[in-house]
Amino acid sequence: EADGLTTFGIASVKGGILDTALSLGIPVQPGWDVVLRARYVAGGADVTNRNIYNWAQFGELAAGFRVDLVQLLKPPAAPQPPALPSPRPV
Repeated sequence: EADGLTTFGIASVKGGILDTALSLGIPVQPGWDVVLRARYVAGGADVTNRNIYNWAQFGELAAGFRVDLVQLLKPPAAPQPPALPSPRPV
């Protein structure tokens, strides 16, 4: 996932923002996933007529769980009876 914007130098402001993320979900069991995410956010502005120059970069690593409540709360399926053998032709 990546998002960004820029001012293209409009009104003597040069600036922009970049937000990127990489996510990975690993199924543990039905209704539960382990989620890993790495995110990078950078941006700032250079406003020449006000003598402002601010730029920053940030990184983040996160780990967690994703829970599908609908999957977890639905009743288990009833067991199916074993299939009968097909009759032999006479």
